Amino acid sequence: MFGSSHGLQISSAFAEPYHVANFCISGGSLPDHLVTTYVLQQAQRLPRVSLVFVDPWYFNAQLDFLMWRARPHQLSAMEATLAEGGPAEFPRLFRDRAASLSRPKLRSHYSLDPLINAADQWVGQLFENVVETKVSDGLGTVLAADGSIQPSGNRREISEHEARALALRQFAQNRDRHRYGIFNYVDNASWLVFERWVGFLQRDGARVVFILSPYHPAIYQRAVQSPNNHLKEVEARLVEFAKRVGAPVLGSYDPAKAGVNEAQFVDGDHLREEGLAKVLGTTLTEIARATLPASEPLSPTGRTQ
Repeated sequence: MFGSSHGLQISSAFAEPYHVANFCISGGSLPDHLVTTYVLQQAQRLPRVSLVFVDPWYFNAQLDFLMWRARPHQLSAMEATLAEGGPAEFPRLFRDRAASLSRPKLRSHYSLDPLINAADQWVGQLFENVVETKVSDGLGTVLAADGSIQPSGNRREISEHEARALALRQFAQNRDRHRYGIFNYVDNASWLVFERWVGFLQRDGARVVFILSPYHPAIYQRAVQSPNNHLKEVEARLVEFAKRVGAPVLGSYDPAKAGVNEAQFVDGDHLREEGLAKVLGTTLTEIARATLPASEPLSPTGRTQ
């Protein structure tokens, strides 16, 4: 599963008896997912069913948190692979950025980067096998073996009233307007990269499921009525694209369409587990059952669930 913090709580429990590998990253965006896809491809572990949370800021070309900066070569290689996927001229959306980060700097002779990179590679090789356990931090948040996050008790216990107040305060005060689909324009080059990525995930009969995480009812209308808001545009464009490629779309940015209410939110754009269950229903299990071999936990091609 690919996405941001909107999907971090999704564990294998949402798709029983099938296994979910959660690769969501808080604040994750398109280049981060390309890097993850490249790593999975190299390990011959591409999923047979890819769950993709589609956040509006994927298509904001002016936003890049550079969380992929430790893996510029992987990002360049993945974008180059996608460039081979069709006749249309393909943009160098991330390759030039990656090349800039990879270029030696004046002080590179005195840098510890080579040593750090070598240590990182060694650690990755040492711990490449998933440990079937759960890890808890000091705040009570639990990281499960499948990559999902179980939030601490404080977040679980937030009341409906508190969640509404937090949603309104976040929307009024937070500077991260992209979070609400507010940015200058939907970038066509980013959309082309996204479409090619989805096509790559669908190779060899694999399935893709799109998920749209709704916004709190108290702020959704305020968001879409804001200048330069693109929530409706991105959703409509995704639904049209999904029809073309035969991929289901679960949820909606609009909480009414998604069928969720205020009691199912913990803030302006994050659902409680019961809210996620409402959006996903039994669709993940049904698609997995229709796609994956009944007698094999992993497919013969090395793809995972």
